[in-house]
Amino acid sequence: MPTIPNTFRRGASIWWRRTMRLAGPVNAPITLSLSLLTKELGIARGRSVAMTAHSEKVRMSLYQRIAQEGLSFERRSSCSLVRCAITVER
Repeated sequence: MPTIPNTFRRGASIWWRRTMRLAGPVNAPITLSLSLLTKELGIARGRSVAMTAHSEKVRMSLYQRIAQEGLSFERRSSCSLVRCAITVER
């Protein structure tokens, strides 16, 4: 079976991990890592796709917020994706 994008095995369960860079002078990568709470590849594939799509939506909404509110670079640094709520529908 082909590998599932943005996933890795840790013990018996499958984890989702994605590293993203935000636009800006620092350009420091942010790594998000969450357990998919399953060991079955079929279930993990669906959850991985949902997590990747949702993380992209969160990233784009952060860019929209920066554009609308005119956030300064210091304020942008404090608005990290780590604090954004990402949920997996079960």
